[in-house]
Amino acid sequence: MNNLKEVNEQIEASKEILATFPRNNAKNIKACIAQIQDYQKKFIEVKETLIQEMEKRIGKLEEIKKAEEIVKLEEEVINKEKELHVINNFQTSYEKMNLDKILFSLNIFYKKNLEVVNEAILKAIEKFKEVGVVLMPKDFTYSKYVNEYMQVFFQEKEKGNVNSDRIKSEFEKIYWKCPDIIIHIRLNIFYLYKENEKNIDKYYERRQEEILQNSTIGQMLKEYKDMKAELLEKEEADKYNTVNSFYTGKLNTKDYTEKLVKGSYEKFISKDILEQADENKKTEINIIGSDGNALNLNGYLTYFENRVFSALDSSASMMGRGGAKQDADSMEAQSHDYVKYVQKVISIFIENMILNELLLEGGFNPIFNDNDIVQYVFNEINLDTKIKVENHEMLKYQSNLQGLSETRRNIGYKEEVDEEDLYKNKIEVPAELKITQFTAECQADASIRVAKATPNTTGTSSNTSKNSGSKSKTGTLSNGKKASQSPNKD
Repeated sequence: MNNLKEVNEQIEASKEILATFPRNNAKNIKACIAQIQDYQKKFIEVKETLIQEMEKRIGKLEEIKKAEEIVKLEEEVINKEKELHVINNFQTSYEKMNLDKILFSLNIFYKKNLEVVNEAILKAIEKFKEVGVVLMPKDFTYSKYVNEYMQVFFQEKEKGNVNSDRIKSEFEKIYWKCPDIIIHIRLNIFYLYKENEKNIDKYYERRQEEILQNSTIGQMLKEYKDMKAELLEKEEADKYNTVNSFYTGKLNTKDYTEKLVKGSYEKFISKDILEQADENKKTEINIIGSDGNALNLNGYLTYFENRVFSALDSSASMMGRGGAKQDADSMEAQSHDYVKYVQKVISIFIENMILNELLLEGGFNPIFNDNDIVQYVFNEINLDTKIKVENHEMLKYQSNLQGLSETRRNIGYKEEVDEEDLYKNKIEVPAELKITQFTAECQADASIRVAKATPNTTGTSSNTSKNSGSKSKTGTLSNGKKASQSPNKD
């Protein structure tokens, strides 16, 4: 029995043997007890042997130390990162002091424990000291409870233990009087930063000048990139990092069994070649395709594709590889639901941890006043649902159920809009006006043309009807013909 697996198997077998022993009389019970004692002695010896072997192996592993070259490189990389952090022009002094991260730790204190809170306060005090601002208990005057707690905190800090029983007891006593004690401390630290902001800015300006005195930002970035690449390369080949990866759980020994390793080889190398390699024979390996034959990459590409799908947490049918349309639609809906869930978590976090805090600091009260509430809303990610929502909102607007501002807000657009720039007012209405104007002009022009083309015969017709059929004094009709003297005949 050389390993724990074999020991466990032997223990189970011994249990089965003991279960078959008869116990119907004193003699059989005595024999069973004797067998149990024999097993006990045997497995105690096995246990001691295993412990000795484990200690021996652990001793060998502990002898492996991180290379001094890597330790030195790590220190250089850390120092270079600090310098790049200082000369970053896209960060304020508030971020360069890491106060954003420190106060964030205080902001979520209810998810952590008091030790994390005290460590965050200690880091904040050290950061202020680093920039030349030495904080004392008298600086913490946001409330009397803050001052009481910080008095004890600084006393325990001098003793080197900010998580002592005394400070825990003091926190519990103050917490019952003021449940918002951590919020008060956080706001006090933020106030101290704002009070010393100019001096802190000047400190980082001087530090930036010192760092860039003999170098440029581009050179420093290149140096950092080279050092980081060298460090990663050396860490990958370092035995200590490999062993430590198994210690910390980053790597799992179960993933490196002989069977799994051989199975990985077989995906790219034939079994015959592997068997010959196991026999420690010199094997000439010819690269497939090097002799001019076509190389079939289907297996490699399929393997790579499956790995990509696994990394994306997606199935083949979701990516369009086979399956019915209903399956793809169902999986797409599941993906949308998952994304919406993540978006909901993000919006809750931003609203409660960022927006509400900023509103409270600005004098607003989003907790009790609905008018002060600010929501963080994501746009609809499902195209079909988005179209349906937009059509529904437009229908409510057309049915006079809501105004234009509310409609635009529900769709996800800004409420304010230049109505003159909308299609109705910019294209449709001017076009209708032009058509109406053109029609009126055409009608007027047509009327004028008709009036000019029609002769004025009103007077002539009147005279003609008056004189029609009458004779003149000479016996001649008005049309110049001679009048008949005889009666009309049929």
